[in-house]
Amino acid sequence: MKLSENFSLTEFTKSQTASRKGIENNPSPVEIENLKALCVNVLEKVRTHFGMPVTINSGYRCLKLNKAIGGARNSQHIAGCAADIEISGIDNQQLFDWIKFNLQFDQLILEYVKPDVLGSGWVHVSWSTKNRQQAITIG
Repeated sequence: MKLSENFSLTEFTKSQTASRKGIENNPSPVEIENLKALCVNVLEKVRTHFGMPVTINSGYRCLKLNKAIGGARNSQHIAGCAADIEISGIDNQQLFDWIKFNLQFDQLILEYVKPDVLGSGWVHVSWSTKNRQQAITIG
């Protein structure tokens, strides 16, 4: 199922942990609509700007999967509102900064990026109907 021009539902539901543990990671229709909104309002714009595919490291997580990986109990991944992303060859700090200064979002987190280590960490981004524009760095 296509969520937007360049993103499919499979990209958001794939999980090695789910496969290993036999967890069904299938979003509801409401969660699919949230994923579509994230794609259209954020991820497609990122792809257009950088002109390169956006890799979804972690997208939708059902409650059981979120618990299995030690995710936050109130994670926006559970609602289909968030994705952890990277773009091959693009520094995650650069990706974070571009989103921060150019797009609407609910939460933007630069996670576990080590200065001078290209490809370290990832960018968490979420979309909501009540975007807070909260941007932080952790790790």
